[in-house]
Amino acid sequence: MGPKTRHLLGWILVGLITALLVITGIFKIRGGAEIEKNVVAMGFTMDVVKGIGIIELICALFFIFPRTGVFGSMLVAAYMGGAIATHLQHNLSVGLPVLIECLVFLSAVIRYPELLRRLVGTTVVV
Repeated sequence: MGPKTRHLLGWILVGLITALLVITGIFKIRGGAEIEKNVVAMGFTMDVVKGIGIIELICALFFIFPRTGVFGSMLVAAYMGGAIATHLQHNLSVGLPVLIECLVFLSAVIRYPELLRRLVGTTVVV
């Protein structure tokens, strides 16, 4: 994969993940009858969900900017780990959070190839 293709693919993944985080974060902050019904079923209050929405938006901000992208990737990965745990606790499908987690990792190694080199321990050409 050439550098231009890698750069474009990285930004497409970042754009998709960031859009998803921003949209769901705004929905959590704004609330609504449907969200409140789901939240109560999981044992959360709307105040807690609004806080989670704010955290989600902060993670998206760190994730989208190249200077803070590595830190943002770690924040989003941790956030999605919490989403996976919550889904498991309530017997919900973990497919979507796991997919997003994989896309976050993929975007991180595409944007920052040194991460993959450190994880694998060799020189890897992506």
